[in-house]
Amino acid sequence: MPDDDELRDMVLDLHAQRESERAAHRECRTVSAVLEALSGAKTVAETRAALVATVKERLGADLVLLFEDGTDAMLLLDPVPAGIALHRVSLAPGLFDKARNLADLGQVPGTCAGLGALLGDAYRSLLSAPVPADPGPTLAIAAFRRDRAAFTTDERRILQRIARHAGQALQAQGRAAHNRLLAAAIDGSPFGFTISDATDPDRPLIFANPAFERISGYRAKEVHGRSSGALFSILGGEEIPAELCCAMSHNGEGSFVLKNRRKNGTEYWNALTLFPVPGADGEAEYLVATQWDVSERIRAERESEEARRRMDEALSHTRDAFLLLSRRRRVLFANPTVNALFPAPNVRWVAGTTFAANWADHIATVPASLRPLTETLSRADLEKLAGSGAGREMRLADGRIVLVRAARTSDGGMVISATDVTPLKTAERMLRQRMEAIDSAADGIGITDEDGRLVQANPSLTALFGARSETALIGRPWWRAYQDENDREVLRVLEAELRRSGKSTAQLACSDGDGTRTHEVSLSAAENVGRILIVRDVTRELDARRRRQELADQLDQARRQQVLSELAARMAHDFGNLLSAITGSADLIEAEKADPEKVSRHAARILAAGAQAIDLVDRLMDVGRGQRGVTRFDLRKAVEDAVDLARTGLRRSTTLWTDFARHKMPVKGSMTEVGQIVVNLILNAEDALERAPGEIAVSLMIAPGRSRAPVMAGALTPERSYAVLSVRDTGCGILPELRSKIFEPYFTTKGDKGTGLGLASIAQLVTRIGGAVAVETAPGNGSTFRVFWPLVDAGTAKAEPKVPGARVLPENAERLEGALILLVDDDTRVTDILETYLERLGAEVATVDAADLAIEAVREDPGAWAAVVTDYDMGAMTGGDVAGAMADMAPDVPVFVISAMTRRLSDPRIAAANVRGVFAKPVDLRQVAVAISQGIAGAVNGRSGGPGSGHGRDAGDGAAAGPFVRAANGAAGREASS
Repeated sequence: MPDDDELRDMVLDLHAQRESERAAHRECRTVSAVLEALSGAKTVAETRAALVATVKERLGADLVLLFEDGTDAMLLLDPVPAGIALHRVSLAPGLFDKARNLADLGQVPGTCAGLGALLGDAYRSLLSAPVPADPGPTLAIAAFRRDRAAFTTDERRILQRIARHAGQALQAQGRAAHNRLLAAAIDGSPFGFTISDATDPDRPLIFANPAFERISGYRAKEVHGRSSGALFSILGGEEIPAELCCAMSHNGEGSFVLKNRRKNGTEYWNALTLFPVPGADGEAEYLVATQWDVSERIRAERESEEARRRMDEALSHTRDAFLLLSRRRRVLFANPTVNALFPAPNVRWVAGTTFAANWADHIATVPASLRPLTETLSRADLEKLAGSGAGREMRLADGRIVLVRAARTSDGGMVISATDVTPLKTAERMLRQRMEAIDSAADGIGITDEDGRLVQANPSLTALFGARSETALIGRPWWRAYQDENDREVLRVLEAELRRSGKSTAQLACSDGDGTRTHEVSLSAAENVGRILIVRDVTRELDARRRRQELADQLDQARRQQVLSELAARMAHDFGNLLSAITGSADLIEAEKADPEKVSRHAARILAAGAQAIDLVDRLMDVGRGQRGVTRFDLRKAVEDAVDLARTGLRRSTTLWTDFARHKMPVKGSMTEVGQIVVNLILNAEDALERAPGEIAVSLMIAPGRSRAPVMAGALTPERSYAVLSVRDTGCGILPELRSKIFEPYFTTKGDKGTGLGLASIAQLVTRIGGAVAVETAPGNGSTFRVFWPLVDAGTAKAEPKVPGARVLPENAERLEGALILLVDDDTRVTDILETYLERLGAEVATVDAADLAIEAVREDPGAWAAVVTDYDMGAMTGGDVAGAMADMAPDVPVFVISAMTRRLSDPRIAAANVRGVFAKPVDLRQVAVAISQGIAGAVNGRSGGPGSGHGRDAGDGAAAGPFVRAANGAAGREASS
């Protein structure tokens, strides 16, 4: 029996030993696997991830988390199972400061309340161990299982060993990352870094970053191992300052500015900063120097100092007094004139003294006989002086008068200046005495300089010249009061007589607010004074008769202007009707896709001609309205269109050559004016051929602002680029005596066949846009006209404007199937074209040629009509009558008005709610169709109570269905005056 007990004990011991060996073997394998996983990690994040993954695999944990112990920060590196809330939790401080093996988390709610909030009831067992890391926060690794008491003591020991090895790996990774960061910062720094061995007396250089190489020009390998003294020697610096030598020999610190020399020999100023880096024993182990090229700063400081020195020298020699005070009113600078005007014998305005002390010293010099002092002297209020903005006159004790000014500086200081104005005051007093005698004279008396500019005038002259005051005449040439054309020759004779005999007299007309008056003007030269001007008013009964004649002439001129205006308006109306027929027919031709290419080309030419004619109508309507606005466009395209238009009018015996640059030429101006210039020059060139066979060459290129031929109109800027239009002919040329007159208005060599306005208008148009015209000609050798058009910078050029007739409206936006439309116009050519176009879009169209017929048609059946399109100008009754009748009979039916004079419409009926648009002749057919389509849609919505209610004024999204629309010359949105 005892033997059996002994055998059983031996078997139990053997079993325990085997279990211990298996546990040790498992522990070694687990730790080895963790070490292998950690060794493969390259970053701290990879190390942590490998730690979590290996622990979960080797310990068979259901969940492994990594915490920062003692904080509420949490790092989850394991994929989180479903059911765990990912929110920050408050963990009890010290929860993971030591290894723990908790059998049931639910039994320790106070300690693990945060874990319970995180994990819920899914995990019951906890096995944790701290992961030491220095530097950095202490980490803790925690493994969880769903069963209670699931972890063993051996697994706790394994986790502790794993945590120790992981801490070493994390610490190594952290130091490596820190070192990489420092290296990258130093290598990427714009400052030059050099490091010397502080333990060696010679302080040899052991490191230099790339910035040092860029600044000095030396490679790092060229200076490695050199002593600090040798380094300064190769940098070619000045003698090393004693402070720097002391800092280097004692491993101290400091900042220095040195003049060094780069490897290539160029000098530069170096801002050097020196500081030691201690080792483990606290003694300096390395000596670090940073360097920065401050040459620009030093140069700027020296230039500033030199500028200040020059300013001080200049102010020291000026007759004015200049005083600069600090914010605390201490003297920063005072030139010698300050002490001359305001003597302070004891303080003497020396820099650093106060203004108060200097002023008190100056007041003490005032004799007792001059006391009591004025308020200005006794109390020098600088703040009040600076706040006044203007200067203040001050009478000094010696009788001199000075003008004192003060201004505050940005830093709170003050600049004070003083000017001795005593001579000026004396001259003013003498001049005042002389003027008292002149001012009492009834005749106008003035004094002028050699150029005729008034320097003095008495009240009588001021009244004669119609000026508000004498000041308004000073500096103004006296002869500007006489601007009549007939007076210019008299003025020349008057000036010639004055130069010849020293005195002259003439009668001149002067216009003022009361009419035209006749003055007798006498001029005489006075030595050292100038010219004496005497003016007398000699107006008699002739003045009254002249005024009556002027009123009669003005009335006659007003009547002629009214007749001309009415004639222009009627011409615009008739011309608009003709253009409607032209452009409308061209639209119909272009719409037929089966037409040959030649027909399309002719249709395009008709459209282009119509567009130019439209602009001509606009210009006719703008008579008296000033210069029209300019646009940006491609000159090459405008010239090509104009040449194509002019080509059709040339004789067969004339050959036209063209040579245009291929690139765009952005300019600003008017495309129609370009067409006028090109067509005029080509037609003039053909006239120069005198009906004989000949050639005309038109070219367009870019050139600088220089011309070999004489510039006859405008001016050129050599630095600017121009588009040069050249028109050359092989005709008769121009006689030398006629060249200077070709750009004069009404001058022509064509007799009754010419107006003399073609070249004059070209000169006016080109000069207005800043260009020029050069002419090269010789009798029998033809002529070359070059027009220089200033180019617009391509970077700022805007998009080319849309010309009238351009199709920018959406497709199928004007379908009018089944709509019954009433057209009203007394010109059948307009209604025929518009009727054809609308019927092609599916509309049913009825036309009448009088306003009363239209009103009668609507009165018979107001609900039958979908829209009414009416001309405005139709004799006794107008489109306004139609619009007014429609507003009463059928307010829901949209009305559209067409007129050649949209700019002059002032009929209030045109602004009624039922009038949805006003279009200028010639109209864009498609635009009108779209407006009608949208107007009909808005009217239907209005009747149904939809968004278009209220007679359709705000209905729909289109221009015609919304608020009132005006369209001029086919361009929507151009508002006409009403």
